[in-house]
Amino acid sequence: MAILRKSLYLLPAALLLPLLTSCYEDFDPGIKTTPKVCLNALLTADSTFKVSVTRTWQYDSGQPGYDFDIILKDAHVTATFPDGETLELPYAEKDKFQPTPIEDPKDRGYFCTRAPKAGETVTIRATQHEYGEAEATVTIPLPVEIEEVKPRILNLNKEQTANGMSAKFTLDLSVIFTDPADSVDFYLFGLEHSRGLSKYYDEPDGSVTHGYAYINTYNENLSAEPLFHEHMSVLETIFGESYGYSMFSDRQISGRQYGLHIVAENVSLSIDNPKHDPDFDNVLYFDTQLMTISDSYYYYLISVWNHYEGIGGTLGDAGLGDPVWEHSNVSTGAGVVAARNISSHRVYLEPLLNEE
Repeated sequence: MAILRKSLYLLPAALLLPLLTSCYEDFDPGIKTTPKVCLNALLTADSTFKVSVTRTWQYDSGQPGYDFDIILKDAHVTATFPDGETLELPYAEKDKFQPTPIEDPKDRGYFCTRAPKAGETVTIRATQHEYGEAEATVTIPLPVEIEEVKPRILNLNKEQTANGMSAKFTLDLSVIFTDPADSVDFYLFGLEHSRGLSKYYDEPDGSVTHGYAYINTYNENLSAEPLFHEHMSVLETIFGESYGYSMFSDRQISGRQYGLHIVAENVSLSIDNPKHDPDFDNVLYFDTQLMTISDSYYYYLISVWNHYEGIGGTLGDAGLGDPVWEHSNVSTGAGVVAARNISSHRVYLEPLLNEE
């Protein structure tokens, strides 16, 4: 679909190619290439946070992390809160929890020990002797609670055993909330699953018995919810893609109760509890997350979608339109300082399956 979409966007331009000349001329656009300070941070209500301070670089100068380092470890970074307190954030490198083989095992940045509250406005500043300074301000959104989640099990194929079960099914969810009427709100939806449980039991004869409960696979189908496509034009709706993007605004639902339609397809799970251990009770679940997000976060996500999936980004990449830049609320135009407030509701799978 992506190849078809890009081809259809570029077809009118291709028809005009015979009208274009084939002359070439050296051109120096005179673009300033002085590096700037870049700030990136995601502040979550009631949680401490990290600020990433890097510098910009010229695209043809090499690969960051391999040819050169863009992390600024000697910057002076502060966070200022509404009560006037300004904290200096020290640089640190902390071990990540269970990093993947391709990840940097260290979490590097400037760490703030104060957790911002809902409604607070925080200003982050960074100054570095060689590249200058950068500043950004963000307000922590107020929470919008998930009032109820209505789950349904569809297309169930279940095999019950003496010690558990294996099952494959579709999980259909209605996530109900009420948008506040007196504000402009932006949202991001998330769906996460539990890690499950694995235990080993030593037997008297020296053997070992294994008990486990896992969610093996699932596909999150976001196309079922129309609000996730509100940023798309008619043409983009027909030929475009929005896979993996679940941000939306309240412009269609302001002040109303609404139920997001969320579908997890091809959910596969396995439970084998040979010792009938109560530790395995309700270890398999999905967490639905309704996040109220700052406008900087919302417009950043929109710009990322537009750059990689939208008509404007496709034409810009082909040289047939203006380039689409990622949104920034940092004074240097590099990076984004965003905020969110998370409301969660857990859906346990085993009781639902036992009802079927």
